[in-house]
Parts: sequence; C-alpha cells; structure tokens
Amino acid sequence: MKGGAKVVVEPHRHAGVFIARGKEDALVTRNLVPGESVYGEKRISVDEGETKVEYRVWNPFRSKLAAAILGGVDHIYIQPGSKVLYLGASAGTTVSHVADIVGPVHTHWPGTTGARGARLHRANVAGWIWVATAGGAGGPRLRGRVLTTLWP
Repeated sequence: MKGGAKVVVEPHRHAGVFIARGKEDALVTRNLVPGESVYGEKRISVDEGETKVEYRVWNPFRSKLAAAILGGVDHIYIQPGSKVLYLGASAGTTVSHVADIVGPVHTHWPGTTGARGARLHRANVAGWIWVATAGGAGGPRLRGRVLTTLWP
C-alpha cells in the first residue's frame, strides 16, 4: 500500500486507531516517531493539508489486539493519554502500536521475558520512558526484577 493522494485515512471507532482506504484497506496507527519502523511494518505517508502524516500498518496476523479490533471487539480500553501497564510485550509489535495510540506519556512498564526483550523495547519505542523487567510470569509468582531505572 502506498500513501499520497490515492490513500484516504479515516478514524476508526476506537480512538487513536485508523483505517487506511486505498487499493487495499489496512488498520493503521499514527506513527509516534515518523520515519522509524519498529518491526519492518509498512508505513504510509498521507498529505493532510500542508503537512505529511505518517501511519504504520498494523498486521492482525502479528497482533491479537489488531485482530480483535478487526473482529469487532466493543472496547479496547486504550485511548490517547491512557496509562498502560503492558505485560507480555515480547518483541514489541503490539506494544509499539499501543504506544502510537496512547502517545507520549510518562512511564511504561513492559513485562518482558529477558534482557533481549528489554533491549528491543528500548530500541522500538522512542518518546516513552521505559522500565524494563526481566523474568517471566509463568511461575506461581511474578519473578521479574528491574534491570534498569528510568531511561528516556
């Protein structure tokens, strides 16, 4: 899908989520960091007046939340300005789109499964303050430990 005059971006009923209508329709979020791709997803630049706005295509085959939105879920309970505790962030696909929806906020605690995930989170979403945790919640108690304090 290419942007420009051929693509029209419409708001979805869930705030912060959009539908890009063109040759193919796609679920998209407004890119929190224009010019940056998080996981190799397609990006669409659309002229809105005199400015270009960049959107990131949200693949429902890589995100259960995107699949739920396309499936017609009533509420996602995430909107611009929300405070989010996202556990099970793994490689950052869905959480990066959640970041796009919420926008720049104060602190985000992504629950990861190790140091690799923490590094990915640091690289994936700029503009957020991340507190990465290592360890899993697979046992009878949360065994995470804070790897680092706040970083910009």
